[in-house]
Amino acid sequence: EKMLTTGTALDDSAVDRIFQTQINSMDCKNLSQAGYRVFEKYFLQLNEKNNRIKLLNSKGDKKTYVVNHQGADKDLIGIETLWNIALDCSDASIVSSAIKCLNMLHQNISSESQKARYVAIRENFISQCLDYLEEAISTNPPVFNRVDCCIEVLRILVFDYEAKVIRQEGSGDITLSVRADKGNNFTVTLRSTDTIKTLRQAVAEKYGRSMNSIRVLIGSTELKGDRTLKEAKITESTQLVARSKVYDNMKPITEDERFAEYAQEITLRSWLTQILEIQLNGLGLRSGTIGELLHTTDQTSKGLTEQGNLAVRIMSQQNNFQRLFKLLNLQGDIAGRAWDLLNILPPNSSMIEDFASVSSLEKNLTTYLDPSVILKLAYSLNMISILVQRQQDEDKQNSWCDEFLKLNGVHRL
Repeated sequence: EKMLTTGTALDDSAVDRIFQTQINSMDCKNLSQAGYRVFEKYFLQLNEKNNRIKLLNSKGDKKTYVVNHQGADKDLIGIETLWNIALDCSDASIVSSAIKCLNMLHQNISSESQKARYVAIRENFISQCLDYLEEAISTNPPVFNRVDCCIEVLRILVFDYEAKVIRQEGSGDITLSVRADKGNNFTVTLRSTDTIKTLRQAVAEKYGRSMNSIRVLIGSTELKGDRTLKEAKITESTQLVARSKVYDNMKPITEDERFAEYAQEITLRSWLTQILEIQLNGLGLRSGTIGELLHTTDQTSKGLTEQGNLAVRIMSQQNNFQRLFKLLNLQGDIAGRAWDLLNILPPNSSMIEDFASVSSLEKNLTTYLDPSVILKLAYSLNMISILVQRQQDEDKQNSWCDEFLKLNGVHRL
């Protein structure tokens, strides 16, 4: 603390000696604010002098560093202690500072020309975080505060990347004009990274109809699929039209058509609400505020894409996804935090293809729709909704929905 207030600097040998004999064996759990400031200052100084990190920019007292890709095969001096502070310290503000320092070092790059070389550094960082996470789960008893902190490291990493993308590309907010029936015109505000499905949901809410009872068009072309607004070249100058669907009352609606129409709008919240209401009614209880009992994920992740967010892309890799997916087996808040993180990532392509394969679906349907792990079941329901939507978008007949019906899938649902 005296060194910080007086500005006293230590020579290299003294710093090296402190790290080797004192700081790397210090009590990370009970670390003070002053103790952390000393650690961070000389952690950065020592690694910079040993060419393990580079000073990226300096504005007043605020300095931004980045891991030196040329020394990426060497661990940063004191990095294990920084991780231990982030995962074990009892002071939440110190934990936040340590996580910020970890992410700063691994999310920045020294120049655009070196961008590709930093992918491996970021992959190793995320893998190391998942290693700490699995280690915390495997101990007896599990160290849940470490698990929670690891999830927080990954969550902040994702949103720091997204913030950087937004700064580089602009906010991406666009306000779209929609012309509806009977002169009922309105606007919706979205981001350019939102999908067409998100646009259709927003229009349906403003229109006061269900998403499957309306069509959203540009000219005579109906908008479908999961492209982003940017990919579909939808801008503020684009005129959208909303129209109610016209049904042929003489044509009977088949079971698979009804299933395809409603599955797209199934949400975890509405599904759980109905289950809880049925259970409460069975016990002779009633609740007019059942929705308030349900946890709702903050929708701050809306618009995160695999294409624009490197952290999302790395965590979506199959090995990393599986390590996160296993967390849904846990109970309580940890599983909920893992669920929130998984919902930031794009739907897992390997799981989608497993569901799309009729032979795989027939073999594993009971496992996929196992209600004993509620959040894994919810993820499976999302896979089903995606495949139903895919069939709708491709206008295919006698395909996945028919096979799902033959396997008695609706009865299982």
